[in-house]
Order: sequence, then structure tokens, then C-alpha cells
Amino acid sequence: GASIQKTPKQDYTDLFQENLYDQFYAASDVYTITEETALASGVYQNVDVRINSVINPTTSDNVEDDFKKLLFQDITHSVNLGRYYQFDSNYWITINVDKIKSLAQTVIVRRCNNMLRWIDQATGALYQVPCALAYVIKENRNYSSAGSPIVIPSGMTECFVQNNSKTQMIKPNQRFLFGNPNSW
Repeated sequence: GASIQKTPKQDYTDLFQENLYDQFYAASDVYTITEETALASGVYQNVDVRINSVINPTTSDNVEDDFKKLLFQDITHSVNLGRYYQFDSNYWITINVDKIKSLAQTVIVRRCNNMLRWIDQATGALYQVPCALAYVIKENRNYSSAGSPIVIPSGMTECFVQNNSKTQMIKPNQRFLFGNPNSW
């Protein structure tokens, strides 16, 4: 039969993957962490990654330690927004997937600094999922006046959480519990 020829693009991709396999473990930032096997599955498996600091592209400064960049050895590794990882005694949630800039599979993850907790009014069940809360609580502004100088209980904060079967039960104006169980 006719010989199968590779395109220049496929040759480059194969060479890139081969180089990544050869050089991956030579780096000092390689760690074994646990990764959710599939989005919202709740099942975790070990995976080797390189963990790097995140650099702000506009200022070239390191971004705070709650953000990390994960680089995978295999360029076909499955990555998804919202997927959870566990390392450094924390949950981390994927907030950015970089599939355009490089052949390497990389994601930016944010440390889940809290648990989103709520009680189902119908069953009384307590649900909780890891989440990343913004540090600043914003006042729920009343634009007809100057607003209050203090933060009131109706304040708002950004919350990054996985879209899964538990979080899909959240209703508009739902109340949540954050923090220490002894002091919600």
C-alpha cells in the first residue's frame, strides 16, 4: 500500500510531545497531586504535574499564592473549567484553561479558601462544596442614595464553585454559611 506521511504540523506536535516526555521530570517543580477524574465526578486519581506561580501579563508581577499554574506531561491530557484538584492540604478549582497559546496542556487553578454550605429547606440536609471566595465583600449598592458606609448582611462577594449536582440545587436569594462551624 501507499506509505503514510505525516504533515509538518504532526511532525512538530510529535517532536514537542517527545521533548516534553524527556524533559518533564528534570524540573524541580514536579509534584504528584490528586485530580478529579471527570468534571463533577467526586472521584480523584494521582497525576504528575509541574506547579508554577502565575505571572500577571500586564505587570509581570507574581500573582498571589492562591493562584497556581499546572502543566501536564501529556499534551492530550483532559482539562476542564471547574475541575477540582487537591494539593497543599487544599482543594483547588480550575478557573482558566490555556489551549490556544501552547501545545502543552496548562490550567490556572485558584485555591478554594472556604466551603459553600447551605441547608436544604425541604429535607434539612446540610450540603457543602469547596469554593473560592473573593476577599472583599461588596455592599449591595442602592444607587438612589450614596449607600451605607458599613457592610450590611446583604453584601455580595464573588464565589467560584463547581457546577455539579449539588450546586445546581441552589436557588436565587439562597443563604449560605461560611467559616468556622463554631462561628458562622
